[in-house]
Amino acid sequence: MNALAHLQDKPEAEEEVLVVDFDNLSVISGVVSNVGEWGCRLTSPDIQELSKNIGIRPKDSDKLVKCQITSRKDSDAAVLFVKSTEGFSHKRREKRNTDSIPVKISDKEENT
Repeated sequence: MNALAHLQDKPEAEEEVLVVDFDNLSVISGVVSNVGEWGCRLTSPDIQELSKNIGIRPKDSDKLVKCQITSRKDSDAAVLFVKSTEGFSHKRREKRNTDSIPVKISDKEENT
């Protein structure tokens, strides 16, 4: 569960947070509310400065909650919590093969 779980399913509960934008590396202050299993509402006068991929840091936490903004209107944004993919090492489906290719390196003057 994420660091905002204590607000889940309490529609009137609000908490001040710091928001880090992973795309443009900006930081703003905001308030989260309407926290559910899948996301929350984020409110800030600076909401339009944020891109899609963000991290929300609750005031008493040392970790970010990874999120994506799905829509914005005025000073509010709808936020979706990004589920972590533990054990995910890389995107390849196939095993990497080791290859050995002989090469000859030379400079423009053809000195080897």
